[in-house]
Amino acid sequence: MGELTPQLLGLQLVTGIALGAVYALLAVGLSLIFGMLTVVNFAHGAFFMVGAFLGIYFQTLTGSFALSLVITPLVQFMMKQKRKSTAGPSRIPALTNAAGMPRKP
Repeated sequence: MGELTPQLLGLQLVTGIALGAVYALLAVGLSLIFGMLTVVNFAHGAFFMVGAFLGIYFQTLTGSFALSLVITPLVQFMMKQKRKSTAGPSRIPALTNAAGMPRKP
């Protein structure tokens, strides 16, 4: 087993803070959607997953992490605009996109 060095401890601390920030961001997004729309949005995690896979895909495609950080949000924005343009005035596309369940009264 390896020795716990200050460098390794610092690396673990930074990794833990970064992972905690991701969890906090997901939790705030879920609570915001639930609080405003009173709908549990199960697709929230799916959107996060698509972004992560796109980021990894563009990083392997370009070989640059910084470039994938620029390309991924642009592609996701274009996907969102395409989804918005196909949705009609009905509320059903919004509910099917969210794949949500309404809160019980």
